[in-house]
Amino acid sequence: MARLTAEDRRALLVEAALTVMARDGVAAATTRSICAEAAMPQSAFHYAFRSKAELLQRITELSVGTITADLDQRALDGKDLRDTLVAAMDLIHESIVVDAPRQMVVYELTLMDMRAPDDPGSLGRWQYSLYTQRAASLLASVAEHAEVRWTADLHALARLVATAIDGTALAWLADRDSDASRASLHVLADALVALAEPRS
Repeated sequence: MARLTAEDRRALLVEAALTVMARDGVAAATTRSICAEAAMPQSAFHYAFRSKAELLQRITELSVGTITADLDQRALDGKDLRDTLVAAMDLIHESIVVDAPRQMVVYELTLMDMRAPDDPGSLGRWQYSLYTQRAASLLASVAEHAEVRWTADLHALARLVATAIDGTALAWLADRDSDASRASLHVLADALVALAEPRS
């Protein structure tokens, strides 16, 4: 059997961690249980990650990546600003539904992190910074495509979009009402249209 590269080992451990957390809950995801799921000796964990916190960051990063994968290219097929924003919101909703177990794990991790004895909230701060950066990138791409500019501060607007989507995702995990979630995201798209003006 070919020797695993460090990146291969990291990927297998991340998937193993997600499997354990989705099946047994976040508290059950010890380095021992993660390595057992990945069929690796426990020592392999420390060759792949400096700490468990680094693993948790990687899981969150992958979750954001799953939701936003190819979003710019696929959403920018819209004919006008509203079409483009609605297409983006529909793609985001679709990703949340498809990846529901991973989304649930990320929420559990965020709440657990807020009660961490050492540096509580550090994962959450990093997580929401990442969400905001990704939303800012999307808004910039949409504005370029539609030849508009945002009338609100981009960072503040991106944070609003990121937290609105995050809240909608959590509500969907609770009630699984896709029609209501999509409708909410379309209202968000309409609100963003009202905050845009043609570039002069």
